[in-house]
Amino acid sequence: MSHELPRITTINPNDSQDLALWALVFAVTPATVLAAVSEVGTDPERVLRYLRGDPPKRSP
Repeated sequence: MSHELPRITTINPNDSQDLALWALVFAVTPATVLAAVSEVGTDPERVLRYLRGDPPKRSP
């Protein structure tokens, strides 16, 4: 049984401060974060995989 809480964190592409924060987390530019979000959506895990060059996981 999982005791994890649901994660509600997303990247807000309309908020320059949020993009700047995620850019620091991922060690890239805010423009790179925005480009990744436009490709894979606002889920930080998917964005990180995209930035690493990992193929996206398929939904079950």
